[in-house]
Amino acid sequence: MPLASAYFTQSTSLQAFSEAIVQVRQFFDQTPPADLPRATSGLTQPPLWKHAATLAAYLGHLPYPKQDSQILTQFPASSSTYSYAFRAGEFLHPEAATALQSMIDAARTDGVWILLVSGFRDLATQHRLFEERAAAYGSVEQAAKSVAPPGYSEHHTGYAIDVTDGSGIGFYAFEQTAAFRWMQTHAHEFGFELSFPQNNEQGIDYEPWHWRFIGSPEAAKQFAAARGIE
Repeated sequence: MPLASAYFTQSTSLQAFSEAIVQVRQFFDQTPPADLPRATSGLTQPPLWKHAATLAAYLGHLPYPKQDSQILTQFPASSSTYSYAFRAGEFLHPEAATALQSMIDAARTDGVWILLVSGFRDLATQHRLFEERAAAYGSVEQAAKSVAPPGYSEHHTGYAIDVTDGSGIGFYAFEQTAAFRWMQTHAHEFGFELSFPQNNEQGIDYEPWHWRFIGSPEAAKQFAAARGIE
C-alpha cells in the first residue's frame, strides 16, 4: 500500500497536524524488542507496540511476521526489452518474484503493462508510512482504515505487491485500467489474488492495486487467517 504524500486528499491545520504527530508517537511509545523470535521459515513475529494489537483488531488488520531479509530477492527493474518495476530496489520472496515476472511477461504478450511499485516492507518503513497518513488524517483510527500499523502489513511477508500500469494515474484509478482488468482475469493463474476487494470482511479500504501471492504452501499459510475471514 504505497502512501506517498501526493495522494493525501484531506487538508490539516497546523494545530491538528501537531496533535496528530503527538498521538501517533504516543501510539508507538514502546520500543520493539531487539531479540525477536525466529521461525524456521525465516520469518520473524511482529513486535507489539503499545495498543497496536487492540487498534489493529478493531480495524480488521491482522499481524504478519517479517520475512528474513536474507531470503528475499531483488526484483528486476527491467529486462533487455521492457521494464518490470516502477523503480529499482524492490525486494520479494523468490516465489513471489518468479510468479510476478511470469505474470508481467504474459500480460505484455497481451499488450498490457503491469509494473511493480512496492514489494517487501520492513517495520521501520511501515511505521513511517503510518505516521504520515495519521498526520494527514488527524487520527490513528482514520489512518488504519487505509494503512496497516507496523507489524500488521502483508508487505512484511515479502509475498504482497502493489502494482501500476505505468501511466501515472493514482492508485485508486488503477481499477479503470486494462492492467487491472487483465489481472482480474489472469492473476490467479500465477498465484495472485486481490487482498482487499470492495466490501471486504476485514473492513479495510478497497485497494485495487494491492495483491498477494498465495501460490505456494508457505505463502498460502501466511494469509490463511485473512482468507478465512473472507
